[in-house]
Amino acid sequence: MSRRLLGIGDLTSAEIDAVLDRARVHSAGESVSTVTGAVVGLAFFQTSLRTRIGFESAAHRLGARPVTVVDRRASEASLPESIGDTVRVLSGYSDAVVVRADRPAARTDASVRLGTPWLNGGDGGAAAEHPSQTLIDLFAVERLVGPVNELHVAITGDLRMRAARGLLRLLARRPPARLSVVSDGDLGLSDPVVLASGAAVVPSVRDLDSVDVLYAVGIPKGPGEAVRSRLRVDGRALETLTARGAVLSPLPIIDEIALSVRGDRRLRFFEQSDLGLFVRMALLEHVLSDPLLPTADGF
Repeated sequence: MSRRLLGIGDLTSAEIDAVLDRARVHSAGESVSTVTGAVVGLAFFQTSLRTRIGFESAAHRLGARPVTVVDRRASEASLPESIGDTVRVLSGYSDAVVVRADRPAARTDASVRLGTPWLNGGDGGAAAEHPSQTLIDLFAVERLVGPVNELHVAITGDLRMRAARGLLRLLARRPPARLSVVSDGDLGLSDPVVLASGAAVVPSVRDLDSVDVLYAVGIPKGPGEAVRSRLRVDGRALETLTARGAVLSPLPIIDEIALSVRGDRRLRFFEQSDLGLFVRMALLEHVLSDPLLPTADGF
């Protein structure tokens, strides 16, 4: 069967370790690509910067060839071609595909050509996830701060966002020493994923203490300044960090982090974004390589 990554639950713990270990090898510049010449189809029906460019760059670095679809066929005389038909065509021309669409990944899975591996580049719906971002987050935490099981991780912002949900799902499997969330009643505090995580609910980022990783996700347009100020990373929030503490984010940042602190060296989300290249390289190899045939360097 082909490898298909719809959510973080599709990876075993051993596979997560293998992907992150391979990402470390790529980051050290010591790898030999296992997928040279493969064609990677990229279908992005939602605006994307880091995910689309990240997978495109990852394919190039591996010696693979990316082909990209950013819209659907349409004309003045007809409606746009369906997402399902577009994905089916692209998957028939590709060795693997990455898809971002505002619909559940299970619907996309039904459209991908049988036998073609694919990666969810961010989906929609009540169970939305972004598995490559989730693995990037874990990789960045452990590369930039330390082993996750030794850390106090705090997540602030809209917990309904797929990046937050995916990270909470992964942290439920790999628990940090402490886990806290800062959000609002209308922004996912009652979500089953949040409740299952066992995270402590803290009213404001300024009420946190001894935080090693402060993960800032987006804040939607609706909440007023009173809510936004409780969730925003500012100078007082930075005072809650430990000596090794860092602020991470899946990006983009609008006002989730105050402009007054943007020059602080503990804001390490661009380094986190940079590390994403190596995780996406490893993920492409994961879905394209035969799991029963280890390569010369052990992956």
